[in-house]
Amino acid sequence: YLTTAKTKVDCIAGDWDNWKNQQHLKYDSFSLLWRITLVLQPGTYLYKFVIEDSEWVCSPNDPIDIDIKGVTNNRVVID
Repeated sequence: YLTTAKTKVDCIAGDWDNWKNQQHLKYDSFSLLWRITLVLQPGTYLYKFVIEDSEWVCSPNDPIDIDIKGVTNNRVVID
């Protein structure tokens, strides 16, 4: 997730575990990106970032999809 260093991106959550757990990201000051490595099975997954412990947001830099409830999320496809 690309953002300013002042914005604290705490976690990522997604439908890979039915939105049950928030996984913490680490800030890379060299690339200016928040990063995480997750091991996922092949498939299509929806996810969101949690900003400053409360606001759930999509990244404008990643593909966006709408789930069956009409909620906007980011989407990633794992081959």
